[in-house]
Amino acid sequence: MIYVRDIELLSRWGNVEPYFYFESKFKIVVTKILYIKIIQMDLEDLEYILDHYKSPRNYGELTNPDISQELGNPICGDKIRLDLKLEGHLIKDIKFSGQGCTISQAAASILTEEVINKDLEYIDSLKSEEMFEIIKAEVSPIRYDCALLALKVLKTAIKSFRKNPA
Repeated sequence: MIYVRDIELLSRWGNVEPYFYFESKFKIVVTKILYIKIIQMDLEDLEYILDHYKSPRNYGELTNPDISQELGNPICGDKIRLDLKLEGHLIKDIKFSGQGCTISQAAASILTEEVINKDLEYIDSLKSEEMFEIIKAEVSPIRYDCALLALKVLKTAIKSFRKNPA
C-alpha cells in the first residue's frame, strides 16, 4: 500500500499529481497518469513501471526491420509500433515507438526486454496472464487493453510475418 509518507516519493517522477484522496485509516493517493491500482501495488513494482515509462528501453525505430507493425487502442488513443530484426526464428533486435498512457508505454518497454533473443514460438506461447506477471503490476480491468497492447502488436506482427515472410 502507498501511504501519505510515500507521496513525496511519487512526486520524484514529476507530473504525478494527486488526483483524489481516499480517507480511511490511512490516506491513499491515486494519480492521474497511472490509472492502475497503486493502492495494491508494492512501491518497488510502482518504481519499476515508472522507471520504464520515464526511461524506456529499446525505444526508437530500426533501420530495415524484418517485421514492422503498428496498432492502436481507439478507446484511449494509445499507439505502439514494433520493429523487429530476426535471425532465423530468434528476435535479435526489437524497438518500439508510440504514445499513450504510462502503463501502455512501460509495458512495451518491459516486453521488448523480455523477448529479445527469444524464438517466435515463445511469443506464440505468451498469454495475457503472463504479460501481467512480466510487467509486475496489478492492472485495473479498465486498463487491461493498455497493458496488453504491446503483446497484441507483437503477436499480430509475427502472424503477419508468417503469412508473408517476404
